[in-house]
Amino acid sequence: KKLALSGKYSKKFFDKKGNLRNIKQLKFWPIEEVLHEKYHFSREDAEDISNFMLPLLEFDPKERATAFEVIKSDWMKAKKPKKTRK
Repeated sequence: KKLALSGKYSKKFFDKKGNLRNIKQLKFWPIEEVLHEKYHFSREDAEDISNFMLPLLEFDPKERATAFEVIKSDWMKAKKPKKTRK
């Protein structure tokens, strides 16, 4: 709540309680499920991508992953596909 209300444009987007002004019914849908159900990623790929993305999407900047942490992540170190000859 404190973080949501501390920004320059907070009053435009949040009420006094820290709730979104224009979105009354926001349903939680985990990113892993979005990737699998809406975008048809395999369960394994959806889990891997979500594990990579979630630290980047942390609301509080103090808790958010740094660029250094991200580049050292397992997902970034994943084996690259072999190049095909043309």
